[in-house]
Amino acid sequence: MKRYLSELHSLPFMVRLTLDMSYGGIMYVHQCSGTLMPNGHANYSNVVLTSAHCLLFENDFYHTKGIVYAKFGLNYLGIKSNSTISLKSNNYFVHPYFLTWYTEAFDIAVVKFSTPVLFTSNIQPICLPPSRNYQRDFRECYTAGWGKIGDVTNRHWKFLSQMRLRVIPCKYLADATSTLQPICADGRINGRYIFDVLSCL
Repeated sequence: MKRYLSELHSLPFMVRLTLDMSYGGIMYVHQCSGTLMPNGHANYSNVVLTSAHCLLFENDFYHTKGIVYAKFGLNYLGIKSNSTISLKSNNYFVHPYFLTWYTEAFDIAVVKFSTPVLFTSNIQPICLPPSRNYQRDFRECYTAGWGKIGDVTNRHWKFLSQMRLRVIPCKYLADATSTLQPICADGRINGRYIFDVLSCL
């Protein structure tokens, strides 16, 4: 599996999330990726889908709401552009079955913004198939973002990149009585994980 750079604005639904927080008298900056979701309006949206662990700092301590910042229409972290829009969130919702960093299933959250972002040629919501077209037996999926490079330096990719992942069986559920089934994807390159954990939704 190979990570490769995305073409400029080929993924207009990708969102760069930055979280500034103070914990124990020390300032931390947490960086994540998200996806702009359709919310029923033709010209704008205020909903971003991201990982629940993005909003988790240590164990069950979550960031104070209102400190999640988002950049829309971004491709390269080192270049400022007039087409990039920055917003601050006012609320978020974490999947109730996601418990801690150590629970990989249901790693999903929604961030809402008080100000909606208007759609442009560089900013668009992700296209979702109708529920009747959902296929349970798919074998591959794609991931994209500015995630960690995967070495001990804790560095992040400067360019928006993507890669194809292999869908694998999930070994557990947070609630055995639940009918919700997580989706797990294996992110390995040359036998080594490129992410800290499996990608499970």
